[in-house]
Amino acid sequence: MRRSAELGFAFAQARLAAVTRGDEWLKFAQLAAAQGERDGFSRLGWCFRGGAGCERNLDKAIENFLLASELGVISALGSLGNLFDESDPQRWQWWSRAAALGESFFFLDNFSKQVELFNSGSGSGAVMFAIGRSLQGHVIEQARTIFGSKINFDSFISPAKQAIAFYEAQIKATKYAMRAWALVGIRFNVVKDVRKLIAKLIWDSREEALYDVSEGEEKQEEREEQQSARALRAEKRPRK
Repeated sequence: MRRSAELGFAFAQARLAAVTRGDEWLKFAQLAAAQGERDGFSRLGWCFRGGAGCERNLDKAIENFLLASELGVISALGSLGNLFDESDPQRWQWWSRAAALGESFFFLDNFSKQVELFNSGSGSGAVMFAIGRSLQGHVIEQARTIFGSKINFDSFISPAKQAIAFYEAQIKATKYAMRAWALVGIRFNVVKDVRKLIAKLIWDSREEALYDVSEGEEKQEEREEQQSARALRAEKRPRK
């Protein structure tokens, strides 16, 4: 294999990068990546992640893992997720992309812990939002699968449904906030372009999970209807 790598065969270079260390790892990973070999990009990402034969550089690690994933290395998406802390929503975005393509281990093995932390009051709403969004469309109760996997379904289904419900409630609350702002903006003659800009800012903030949605859906709907009615009455009231 070494002979093939030294003769310039990209696949052999990528394979050699997987079994060597330090400077040789970096050398053969770079040679393979230079020829567009997908595993070369993946191995180069690991070099920059751990500082193998080079200085540690997370930006370059992300760049190479992305290139590898675009060429079909699903495991590179999991590696990307591992670059971020468990409290960073980006970890869950990358892990969910890997899970949707068949490599669900990282996501399924860790998401229920984050749901538990959130329920205990020490977790992140933004992470709960990212998990719920990722799970949408990938929980099939009839088939008893999550991301196509039947493993530990009975243990995972409850936290999965909780995360999805939280995501949906946040989206609903954000849309309500946008509608309420629109009514207030109209009531006080705020310029249309400014109203649209602020509404966009409200929508763009949805991933931060800023709204308290713990009071229950029915009570929340009742409260929102009352607030909408008050806003409409204010809009119709003659202006002085």
